[in-house]
Amino acid sequence: MSESIGHYAVLGLVGTGSQGTVYRARDTRVGRTVAVRLLGDAITDPLSRSRALDLIQPFTVISHPHVATLFEAGEHDGSIYLVHEFVPGDTLATVVAGRPMNVRRAVDLAIQVADALAEAHSLDLIHGALNASTVVVTTKGHVKVMDVGLTAWMREDGHALTADRLAAQGASVPPASVACLAPEQLLGYPGDHRADLFALGALLHHMLTGEAPFAARNASECAVRVLQFNPPAPSALNADVPAGLDVIVTRAMAKRPEDRYQSAATLAADLRNVASTLHAGESHAESGQVRVAPRPSPWRAAVFGGLLVMALALAAWHWYDPIMQAWRGRFGTQPAPVVIVLPFEVGGPDATRPYFGAGFAEDLARRMGHIPGLTVPGRMSIRAFAGKGAQAAAQEVRASLAVQGRVTPGDEDWKSLRFELRLVDRTSNRPIWSRSYASAAQDVILVQARISRDIAEWLRVTYTPTAEQGRALLRLVDPAAYDLYLQARHAMAAYDVSRAVQLYERAVAADASLIEAQTGLVEALYFSAVFEGRVGIAEVQARIRDAAEAASTTNPDFAPTQLAMGLAAQTIRGALEHLRKAVAIDPSYTLAYLAMSDVIREADPSRAIRIARRALQSDPLEPLAHYGLAESNLLVGEFNEVLVEAARGQALAPALPWWDALRTRVHLARRAARDTAGPDALRAALSFPPYAILRAASLQGDGRGADAIALLAGLRRLYPSSCDARAMTAAVRFAGGDAAEAARVAGEILTTAEQSNNQIVWARCAAMAAAAVNDAPRAATWMARAASSDDGVRWWCVTNGVLSVQAGLRQRVFPWAGVAGTRDVALALSRLDAALGSVRAEVAKMLEGY
Repeated sequence: MSESIGHYAVLGLVGTGSQGTVYRARDTRVGRTVAVRLLGDAITDPLSRSRALDLIQPFTVISHPHVATLFEAGEHDGSIYLVHEFVPGDTLATVVAGRPMNVRRAVDLAIQVADALAEAHSLDLIHGALNASTVVVTTKGHVKVMDVGLTAWMREDGHALTADRLAAQGASVPPASVACLAPEQLLGYPGDHRADLFALGALLHHMLTGEAPFAARNASECAVRVLQFNPPAPSALNADVPAGLDVIVTRAMAKRPEDRYQSAATLAADLRNVASTLHAGESHAESGQVRVAPRPSPWRAAVFGGLLVMALALAAWHWYDPIMQAWRGRFGTQPAPVVIVLPFEVGGPDATRPYFGAGFAEDLARRMGHIPGLTVPGRMSIRAFAGKGAQAAAQEVRASLAVQGRVTPGDEDWKSLRFELRLVDRTSNRPIWSRSYASAAQDVILVQARISRDIAEWLRVTYTPTAEQGRALLRLVDPAAYDLYLQARHAMAAYDVSRAVQLYERAVAADASLIEAQTGLVEALYFSAVFEGRVGIAEVQARIRDAAEAASTTNPDFAPTQLAMGLAAQTIRGALEHLRKAVAIDPSYTLAYLAMSDVIREADPSRAIRIARRALQSDPLEPLAHYGLAESNLLVGEFNEVLVEAARGQALAPALPWWDALRTRVHLARRAARDTAGPDALRAALSFPPYAILRAASLQGDGRGADAIALLAGLRRLYPSSCDARAMTAAVRFAGGDAAEAARVAGEILTTAEQSNNQIVWARCAAMAAAAVNDAPRAATWMARAASSDDGVRWWCVTNGVLSVQAGLRQRVFPWAGVAGTRDVALALSRLDAALGSVRAEVAKMLEGY
């Protein structure tokens, strides 16, 4: 065995089996530990290998907390290898170990497997080999379904374990490989998603009874039992199993596919119903008989008793929810304090502010996130849950509870407000807490603080008021300013950043103490300059700093304040100090994790990937998290990962042009650019400057320089301060033979940079302008200038990842290809690498554990 498989360095053997050998390995490109399965049988025909890889590749799209991610499928010495997420833990077979599991625990694990299958089936993907060895229970007690994609090529190429093949091979096939295969699979028919549900039924039977339902001495006997034998109901072997589970298991393991569950989601729903019963302890003992002495008038007693029963039943029906809420609050088992906040409904006869409900919910979620012990996921995706039920929304972000609310104005000017809230348990889909609040509009922050405190106390989370929470109880806001602020948040949610900046500035002008507007302004300006490239960072740097400092002066203990200070920081170390404080204050602050990943991306891309994944765990429905993960993978050349994340992000936000920008950048690196997009793509490109700049490079590579110039001219008309657009114009002119015009455009940038009082902020674009005209010495000068100071390194790295200079040079992307091989630029790049290496060492110390 060689010491590496592709770019994966083998660290040790995990195990061997009929479906190949599994190694623990390290991905040398991104530094993560992975599991590499080298399939046993070599495929000698290159076309067959290529076809097999094409069949496996779609499984890399699956992203679910209970699925071990398939990162890549490749070739090694004539064999196919699969690279999965490495998951420490024990297989389900080891966990069961011949003993029935706790019924509630077994149902919880089965629900997690069902959710994983539902995700795969929604993408038209089938596992095909689910068994007790392909389900791992992690050290934290969660399920991970392993080996997704393993059987994709087998179903097409005839390698499936049919009954005939088992008869021929005999004892060489382990029984565990057959124990959960559906009858149709053993008969040689292609199993669909219902075969996976049969396997899940067999696994649940195994967990509930401690015995595999079709256990046998060898695989052939096991196959015969699958085809002919109906195992006893789990309750016949374990008296603790309720009858409801017998029905579920029997249906899941029906011999005929049409008699089984038809979807994993339906199976999961039935399991959740059983789980809620188990959780609430609704198993009742038989009541004993009570002897009642005879009454003088039995007729009268019967009438009176009947009326009393009816009255009690009516009262119980009317007061059921309040009674149960009080009971659970006092005596019940509290759910985990993981809470999602849904957009509030806006009530009243004149609901003229539809943005108010979602904006208030976002602020409330942020306020709740400041309470230690309370986790509030899905914060950037709150608006995506509009119209969804509490149970469905909580399930999507793996929350235990959901806050639903309604805000009703008390007058047409919205000077007084009434809030009605309820806390819904995901398992039972019933409210377990409810309360109403009334306040003047100027006390809206006070109401948020009170709601947060009341929910935390009801959930028995230790509530110790902090300085920031104390300030919130005393704050008054200008209602008009707060309304402008909520409109700005609505604009940001729609990625209308220019309008958001205007609204935030109006809110700050109306109420300078509204720190939410100050921090929102920082985020919008930074997003506009760095991510979108609509304006130069030099133009907005002072405004970002002023707004961040104003927020810090008012309330330094507010997590968004620390985020704002991190975005405004002049060094990477300074930025990380503030961002660490932000996530220490609010551990479920998705945007802070994304900012942290962005700040360190150029210096430590492997860690940036890990932190971006943490952001995705906190908010799996946020498109920006997928984009951030793709940016870091782009830097290390993991182009397949970039395309996967682009596909996942586009599934959440199809209309955004971000995903085309990522794909165009990958095509440029692969020298595969072919631009055939129509007018709609042109409009999308102009709405997102990084995409327009990359598309111009793609057009130039396709010999369409005139189209590239026209595109860049339109971009410059819209955003005249976009330095990258001007630099790319010079590059396209130069490549097209118009050296004089190219030199003029590049010269304007270089002159402005030289004369600036803040040259460091101009260094990256100045280097690009020099590279555009193949002026390697001047490009190297600006690169070296950036490498010479901590703030130089910080602002050199501040850019959308698709326009990264380091990645552009190493991947020979236009316009860097012309200077990438020169001695001057190579030396300057070495200096930059050394400077980033020092930063990386600091990052490792500051972000240990991330």
